[in-house]
Parts: sequence; structure tokens; C-alpha cells
Amino acid sequence: LTDKPAGAGFCAISDGRAVLHALEIAPDFRRAGLGRLMTAAAAQWAAGEGARSIGALCVDANAAAVALYGSLGFTPVARYHYRTAPPAA
Repeated sequence: LTDKPAGAGFCAISDGRAVLHALEIAPDFRRAGLGRLMTAAAAQWAAGEGARSIGALCVDANAAAVALYGSLGFTPVARYHYRTAPPAA
């Protein structure tokens, strides 16, 4: 164990539905089960706050997140991608 930060995430609830996004595990701590633990902690928190369901956001290109959420039984229901503005002239 270490006293260094290992990860962070954000979970919000609206109309009884929790959404977990911006889950990030520090590189030195990846593949140690922390994503699974943090997702479970978010779900427990959300249930305690009255959420009836939980979803998670990640882009298709994030293979690690797609694999994590798939292993936890999450299934894709929609897709999204990032957009950037063109460089200023």
C-alpha cells in the first residue's frame, strides 16, 4: 500500500439515475482492480443517495474503460465523441 493518490472520478445523480464519468486511475496503479473498486464505491454511494440505476461514460477508443465496464455488466446504449474547435486564424 501507498499513501499516494491512486485515482479519481466523478459521479452525479439526476432523476434517480447516476452517471459515473471522468474515472481515472494513475498509471502506476492500473491493472490492480482499482477501477472495479471505484466503480463499486460510486454505485454504493449512488444507491445510498437514492439512485435506481447507474451508467458510465467512456469513448470507444478507451479500450481499458470499455473492458472494465463490460466486465461489470455495463452494455453500450449510446456513443459520443470529443469535438475540438479549429485553430484560430
